Amino acid sequence: MKLLSSSWIRTPLILFIIASFNSSRANSQGFKRTHSGLSFAQFVSNPFTTLNASLLATLQVSSLGECTFECINRHDCFSVNFAYRVHGTHTCELINTDKFNQPDRFAISQEFYHILQYQGIS
Repeated sequence: MKLLSSSWIRTPLILFIIASFNSSRANSQGFKRTHSGLSFAQFVSNPFTTLNASLLATLQVSSLGECTFECINRHDCFSVNFAYRVHGTHTCELINTDKFNQPDRFAISQEFYHILQYQGIS
């Protein structure tokens, strides 16, 4: 089974920026609210890793963008485990913590990428 394309394998750290309209999560966990009502979140990918923590939800999605968008729209979501599938939908696990809050649950995975909200300097 092909897990990810070669461009994913060569890139150890991938930054995603996702937008959500009319989100209620303004100014929390790395989100920024603009005057237009648009919220942004930045996500950092950790290839071939997973966070074995309690899941908020397990979803079948059509893309990584859809998975992180689902996380943005939940006030209790801080990271996701994402499993890419060549055919069909992808597995998206919404998690209410991240690898920094539970480092003992961070592990190598051949199936998942752990993707967490970027907590950069404001």
